[in-house]
Amino acid sequence: MSYLAELGVPPPNWINYIKASAFYLQNLCPEESLRGIDLLVESTIPPAGGASSSSALVVVSGIGVRAANGMKIDMDELAESSSRAEWLVGTRGGKMDHATMCFARENHALLISFHPFSVEPIPMPVERYRWVTFYAHPADKGSAVMSEYNERSAVSKFIIPALLRDVLSRSESLEIRWRSLLNAIASRDRASLDREWKTIEMVLSLLPQSITLREFLSRFEEMEGELRELYPALFQVKGMDSPLKVRDRAEHHLGEIRRVIAAAEILKEAHEAGSEGDIRGEIDRMTQIGRLLDETHRSLRDLYEVSTGRIEELIQLIRPCDGVLGAR
Repeated sequence: MSYLAELGVPPPNWINYIKASAFYLQNLCPEESLRGIDLLVESTIPPAGGASSSSALVVVSGIGVRAANGMKIDMDELAESSSRAEWLVGTRGGKMDHATMCFARENHALLISFHPFSVEPIPMPVERYRWVTFYAHPADKGSAVMSEYNERSAVSKFIIPALLRDVLSRSESLEIRWRSLLNAIASRDRASLDREWKTIEMVLSLLPQSITLREFLSRFEEMEGELRELYPALFQVKGMDSPLKVRDRAEHHLGEIRRVIAAAEILKEAHEAGSEGDIRGEIDRMTQIGRLLDETHRSLRDLYEVSTGRIEELIQLIRPCDGVLGAR
């Protein structure tokens, strides 16, 4: 973090994503005399299309630099290092995209858990179904969008957890129910999670709809140093008195957890049904997956506020077409 603070955010350029891997590895191995690489990039991922082409550059250049230096390529380490390396460009994201690139398997979805980190390939029906990606417009990597991105990150990683701990500390019975809920999530117990959903709704109702950085730090002043170090642009762009949405973001996260656990189970059932020739059962389950896609799109649009007018227009054109089961 001190290195990033000293360096500052570089002017936007695709080469920064390759530098990110090299510089991070230098910091990781300060005693090593590392050699560089000449690199030719060929990719089927559209640049600036919103399909993580930048994260792909970080991952693949990380592999290249390690290979050139005779280092062991460990996918766990590569995913973690790549996610941290990308902070060079100013974002403060996690490692979901990087982990997907490191562990993806053809014709499978990838179920990723983070605490503790684990990945599980989920087989998908492939004979009668296609996943189609549309690119509505170039992905904006400017400072305003980066500020919004980092705001979501700060709210998710710091503000929501701190407010949750505060709410639960006031009610022992609610904290016990919340722990039961976390156990259901950890074990991916869909039935228990559904039963405990009212606990989620109750806890969410106790969170503030929004909070400013000034209000938050007046209650959790011990977190100010880390927040300022991790998210300097957030303080500069948003300032201390802009309201940061809390309850909607928490509702999106918890809703996504529920949908992901359900989707993993349903995809397994759909694959099994298709393998056994039960086409009706396969169709029924893939229709459920379509409904989950529709739900997650509404949540991303209304609660997380990451959709755009062009994307909404595209969804409205695609969704009514015959054979389309869902869209996000």
